Amino acid sequence: MYPVLDALVSKATLSPTGEAFILARGLSLQAAKNVEMFSLGGLRVSPQTRTSASPEELDCLEKMGTFITQNGGAMLVPMRTMSGSVVGFQGRGIGIKAHRWFVMPYEKFYQPLVGLHFRIDEMLQRRAVVLVEGVFDHMALHGSPVPVASVGGSIVSRRRVEWLSRFVKRVVFCFDDDKAGRDGANSAINQLRKHEVRATSVSYRVGDPNDKLRKYGDVSVQRLFAQIKSLTLGA
Repeated sequence: MYPVLDALVSKATLSPTGEAFILARGLSLQAAKNVEMFSLGGLRVSPQTRTSASPEELDCLEKMGTFITQNGGAMLVPMRTMSGSVVGFQGRGIGIKAHRWFVMPYEKFYQPLVGLHFRIDEMLQRRAVVLVEGVFDHMALHGSPVPVASVGGSIVSRRRVEWLSRFVKRVVFCFDDDKAGRDGANSAINQLRKHEVRATSVSYRVGDPNDKLRKYGDVSVQRLFAQIKSLTLGA
């Protein structure tokens, strides 16, 4: 579908700087591998790529290159369709003062969710999913008894709600414990319930799942897993 984007992901690696960045956040390299995270210090679009890439691919690569330059490098993860095609990226700047996020999905692919592709069969079987805001939260919930996906923010679009309602009957939100996160989760919960999807939210009062892991350790995350499992029983 987008072979240039697929090729970029297939050749991408996680640099020592990227590995250090992940470990400093209390996350595991295995969790990074699970979401195909890679790091880039720069991105130059070659003349050959410009010739072979589609307009959508060039748009994505150019915007991603600008983001990487502005933020002194970036950690990135691919956004895939259910069939596995790369259609965009989520990322975070890793420069000293970089706290910006990059999200480049294509609406016509239902704004795909990060990290779901490799557990899509399990999600379809369980008819349940856990939604978090960011990819680091996704990594913090590595090992969840229910498939986890990253939204890339606190807003769940109507198209995503409609897509989710086709495949799942229960959704657990582990959004950030701030106003934006609570408002985003509540809005999505109300929309999902109109589609007869049982949706609920868990609160941990420490910011987000990654904050919880860093502050309280793995035991606290295991307790969160138990809560998630209880909320999705019978899904």
